Amino acid sequence: MHADHPLRWPTFARRSTRIRLIFCSASLKAKAVKSDELLERALRELRRTNNQAIAAKEAGVSPERFRRFLREQKLAERKGRIWDITDKRPRDMTAMTTRGALDLKLPDFETASLVGQHNAAVKTFLDTNDISDLRPFEGCTVKDTSGRRYVLETRPNVIRRLDASGETFEQIYRIVQ
Repeated sequence: MHADHPLRWPTFARRSTRIRLIFCSASLKAKAVKSDELLERALRELRRTNNQAIAAKEAGVSPERFRRFLREQKLAERKGRIWDITDKRPRDMTAMTTRGALDLKLPDFETASLVGQHNAAVKTFLDTNDISDLRPFEGCTVKDTSGRRYVLETRPNVIRRLDASGETFEQIYRIVQ
């Protein structure tokens, strides 16, 4: 093994199988946590570029490993020359609704993306006081995983009041597992 390989055996562990197994399993657990972040970043890049090799390279993982991740988790499948993203994992997000800022468990990427776009429009409105960014969301509803519908808030006075109340609504997608 190479001298700076992460699984290089310490000199005292060569004599004992038990120490070797403990050392090896601890290294793999630490590496697995970091790899999930990298693989998720590669999935985001795949959505953007529709090229698996480029997405894996940008995220810093091998294309073979990324391909295995997609296959095992059933997150995407190939249809001819195009990748069809089949990621149906639920996501936790905070949405600005007519009932206030609520933490919702959203069923898929498209719904979470809509809530994210609405949150960005609300933030732009709060920064610029330009209501035109909220107009595309008038009457838009989102459905959570339990089937309950929520109307996205577009009234400027209500948004200002919710912002002043200190409730936070800007969060990154959280995938529920």
